[in-house]
Amino acid sequence: MPWAQFGEVSPNELALDQKHPSLVPSEGRDTVKLRLGSWAGMFGWISGDRLTGDERNPTRREKWGLKLGETAGDGGLLELHLQRPNTTEDRDMIPVLRLTTEYAEILVPFRQAPPAGPPPKVTRFFTDHGRFCVNWQDDTGTPAGIVYDTKGAPDETQWTAVGRVRIDPL
Repeated sequence: MPWAQFGEVSPNELALDQKHPSLVPSEGRDTVKLRLGSWAGMFGWISGDRLTGDERNPTRREKWGLKLGETAGDGGLLELHLQRPNTTEDRDMIPVLRLTTEYAEILVPFRQAPPAGPPPKVTRFFTDHGRFCVNWQDDTGTPAGIVYDTKGAPDETQWTAVGRVRIDPL
């Protein structure tokens, strides 16, 4: 390849590297690309397999696949497929994420991960249009709300204190 080269990064990693700019003409100083071409609507499939069994002729158990193709409207399509647990057949590989130029679609139920810790404390409350903010503080030992005119700026250094909301002890 005149403008790129295959190489070994480590015993289990292959590299496709752009050659140094001093070794190629100016038109060859482009990003390295791996191109898959097909006469059909699916251009390629990149997969990840779990290998088991004989070290010279292992059994391949496909666990995920990345489908590269096109949509009915001639746009690009990228789909992530995952193998159902305890299965090995292609029919048991299900699409879980689909990306096109028109939309991103999650094809399985969405579950949010639990928070890593306690939720953050909320001390600032803004008016409906964001012009004023009350910041609750207790740095003096007595809780108070300082009212700021934000002037619509997200940068706190531009805010001006315009009032105080006191809390009377019970």
